Amino acid sequence: MRIPAFAVLSASILGLSTGCADKLTIKEVYTRDSRPGAALAPAPELNQVPQWAKARLSAHKAFAVDGDVDAQKGFNLGIAVRQQTERSLAEGKVRRSLGIYLGVKPATTRSKRRALSTEVLVAGEVVAGSSWQSLWDQGLDKGLGRLHEVITLSKAPLKEVLTQLKPDAKDHLRKYAIDEVAHRKLQEAVPALAKLLESDQTHEKEALLIVGTLLQLKAQSISESLISSAKARSPQYLVQMIFALGQLGGRGAEAYLFTVQSGHASPEVREAAKSALAELEARAGRQ
Repeated sequence: MRIPAFAVLSASILGLSTGCADKLTIKEVYTRDSRPGAALAPAPELNQVPQWAKARLSAHKAFAVDGDVDAQKGFNLGIAVRQQTERSLAEGKVRRSLGIYLGVKPATTRSKRRALSTEVLVAGEVVAGSSWQSLWDQGLDKGLGRLHEVITLSKAPLKEVLTQLKPDAKDHLRKYAIDEVAHRKLQEAVPALAKLLESDQTHEKEALLIVGTLLQLKAQSISESLISSAKARSPQYLVQMIFALGQLGGRGAEAYLFTVQSGHASPEVREAAKSALAELEARAGRQ
């Protein structure tokens, strides 16, 4: 029998600004327990998060810590952490896992610079009562490394962004590359996105991101990729894909929507197809 226990801790690092040698400089680190109700005190080790974070940031090639940095000129770096403990009564052991979410955003609301984020999950089975420090060390190292990759990709040329739009790319970089395409409005990435959408390796959540990006780009000639992506997807995905198809049109769109409208098992999907088909017909009438 396993008894799950959850604790959520959030840590924020304020005043991140660009320093010398392309490093990002951290002004301040603090933590707070953000669990609803906070009925239980966090494990004593979690109170050491600021010290661990500062040590990891100072040792990382992409970050520096400076308490004198002017926060108005920099960024905020937030770390949100979910702590999960599963105790095996039979074995007398505890499996602990940390979900660590790191996000960089401008320190001032006036800035138009966008937020960058990543997340990691670190898990390990340890004897009850042992320290969390090894998991924190692993999580912060891995998370800061990923965040550095994301920041680097945000400044990368088109060729490098396209390289990440492949099934064999790292998951967090592929996801961020999709977001980068939308942010930069990279029409050149449409073929790569369409190919990724058709891939059997693309999971549904990521496929939804791609559909949204293609819609934002007002991509043309991708109707066949949208229709192909419908295989073995949930009704929720189909509704979003059908909406995009109704907005973008293209080869085979009307025939597909008519078929779905007439015979899909889900009433929600049939209604979505009916609306999308009406949109296509109305647009054709206006032309």
